[in-house]
Amino acid sequence: MEPSILKNTISSCVNIFRHNGFDDFELLILDNASTDNSVDVIHDVLGGLPFVETTFIKSKVNHGFAKGCNILSKIAKREILYFLNNDTMSLDASEFIGLIRAGRF
Repeated sequence: MEPSILKNTISSCVNIFRHNGFDDFELLILDNASTDNSVDVIHDVLGGLPFVETTFIKSKVNHGFAKGCNILSKIAKREILYFLNNDTMSLDASEFIGLIRAGRF
């Protein structure tokens, strides 16, 4: 994946939560056996995000998106899980934040 896209995706997700007053969240990232420099980019981005609880798993096997979500859900500590694939567009952040605030998740 293009390093700048990966870096911007992670940073944007964190900033959306912080900007909307959600400070108690965790960021779980699973690298599904990438063969590029994604791991280095992820480590670089996570190092620049102080005060964010993060877990990064580097898998030797590409489990696919669905199994990767299952792996992360088993270690997640929070009630609401929001999964993003690195090549998908997320729904509008204001809609997502509204669902959380309304308890409609």
